[in-house]
Amino acid sequence: MVEKRAHKAEKAYSWDRRAQTFIPAENPVASNQEHRHIGRSGLFLRGPIPWWWILRAAELPGKALVVGLCLWRLNGATKKNAITLSNTELKPFRVDRAAKSRALAALENAGLISVERHRGRWPVITLITRPRFSAPAEK
Repeated sequence: MVEKRAHKAEKAYSWDRRAQTFIPAENPVASNQEHRHIGRSGLFLRGPIPWWWILRAAELPGKALVVGLCLWRLNGATKKNAITLSNTELKPFRVDRAAKSRALAALENAGLISVERHRGRWPVITLITRPRFSAPAEK
């Protein structure tokens, strides 16, 4: 049973630019060697990501931080404000569709994203980059 777990952990994914999604790598050993060199793998997380955003997402339950960082990665990779997040994007992190839904709801309730939902479609997500602070009460 331990061998099966080790085999699953060795499975690597690579970014398909045309499909804009992760796909299983053909040769996991070669794929892992490519990721050792910065800038050659095609995978990146473009910043800056506001520190307050990361701190607030880290306080949320479950996989909210992982889903949030995937959203920031897609935002940087596509250079679009409106992001669609498929289940395939989260497969390397072992986030299923139910956990994705819970994470999106938690991020939305925390004021970190806005979500536009349509029946039968992926949700369209917009990152909120400015904190919403309430004005201090005047005396």
